[in-house]
Amino acid sequence: MDLGAPLSGVKILDFSRALAGPFSAQVLADLGADVIKVEHPNHIDDGRTWPPFYHDRATYYLTANRNKRCLTLDTTNPEAGKVLRRLVTTTDVVVENYRPGIAEKLGIGYSDLRQINGKIILCSIRGYGRGPYEDRPAYDAAIQAYTGVMDVTGEPDGDVARVGPAVIDLSAAMYAAIGMLGALRVVEKTGQGTHLEVSLRDAGLAMMGYYLNTYLNGGVAIRRSGTAHVAMAPTKVFHTATDDVLLMAGNQEQWLRLARAMGHSEWCSDPDFLTNAKRVENRAQLHTILQRDLKSRPLAEWLPIFEAADVPHAPVRTVAQVADDPVTQEWMVGTIESPFGDLRLIRSPILYDGRTLPFRLPPPDTGEQTDEILDALGFSKREIRKLREAQAI
Repeated sequence: MDLGAPLSGVKILDFSRALAGPFSAQVLADLGADVIKVEHPNHIDDGRTWPPFYHDRATYYLTANRNKRCLTLDTTNPEAGKVLRRLVTTTDVVVENYRPGIAEKLGIGYSDLRQINGKIILCSIRGYGRGPYEDRPAYDAAIQAYTGVMDVTGEPDGDVARVGPAVIDLSAAMYAAIGMLGALRVVEKTGQGTHLEVSLRDAGLAMMGYYLNTYLNGGVAIRRSGTAHVAMAPTKVFHTATDDVLLMAGNQEQWLRLARAMGHSEWCSDPDFLTNAKRVENRAQLHTILQRDLKSRPLAEWLPIFEAADVPHAPVRTVAQVADDPVTQEWMVGTIESPFGDLRLIRSPILYDGRTLPFRLPPPDTGEQTDEILDALGFSKREIRKLREAQAI
């Protein structure tokens, strides 16, 4: 097996838009699946419209659509039916993230699909999921607010904050990708397809498991703590004389090494700091004395001290610093040729025997491979022309 393409031979139709759905399909595309992105001829993926842009292509869209081909198809057009049928006949998975009921109107509901292909897997990514709010529009930020992610993010006495990366969309995408892999295994064993559902709401609640489990079982509502960790101390972003650094001691040994490395062996026997539980209880006092010392030297002097003590730490870096880091460049940045020049993208973090997953295709323009895909399905040039004249594609 080519470990660079473990899903080679798997075919996916991606009807989704924005981020969660497209990213889930991209995960499988990176693994070698043949993913066809399907867009309406006159209603493109919203993700193509969100700035900033690179050569007139939204970087948001470029983030979630590599290794795919793109077909335009209006499934509500009567002439599109034969195209959809041929596509579904040879497809393993269909991905959609419409509100409930829309997929059925478009002819890609599960009952429609399984009449064509009994082995089909439909992956539906929802917003608020099943329940009273299932028809509400949902985006990452709204679900961060709804599930409590915002409530535990930000400074204790300040405003709540939205987590910068779209953690809800991306976690839902990962759950969906995992679910699709599991469903493919079920089809392999039983020959029966399934309707897989993942919602942004449920992905957000799953991410909040530690906070929710603590409240459900102990009645304790953990509050936001800025950069500090609610269960470990010291853990916080501190100011040095020059730059900020995240410093932490996740266990007793690390704490003892940190105290000694900073020249304060007396902290090791201080009754307020004897255990992690005591350090958490007296976190404000502990962080204050650490901050006092850390501010006395520039970060460049502290870093070798933390390194020698084998204490977890990390400078707080900007996006530009991370992007320009030679380590990032070597291990996580890849380049692929595109119609508008070389495109640099962040790779999949998955390695097989030390080898990264390859970039096979750049993110496609709208309908870029329509003729190619229809030709492979057996449509003649004349039939393709008629489909275009009927505005089905």
